[in-house]
Amino acid sequence: MKKAIQLDQRGPVWVFTIDQPEKMNALDFTANEEMTNLWWDFANDDGARVAVVTGAGGKIFLRGRGS
Repeated sequence: MKKAIQLDQRGPVWVFTIDQPEKMNALDFTANEEMTNLWWDFANDDGARVAVVTGAGGKIFLRGRGS
C-alpha cells in the first residue's frame, strides 16, 4: 500500500512529500498519522537538522482537511 507521505533523507535534510495529488494532498487521518510519526522520528534523530515539507502533483501544495 502506498504511503500518504514519502520521506527522502538527504543526510541531515529530511524531505517530507505529501503524496496524495488525487486528493489535493489532503491531510486526512492516514496522512496526519504518518506525518506525526515522521516528525517524531525527525525530532529523535540526532543527525537530522532541516525538514522540508512539499506536496506532490504540482497543482496544489496541501489541502487542510480530507475526507
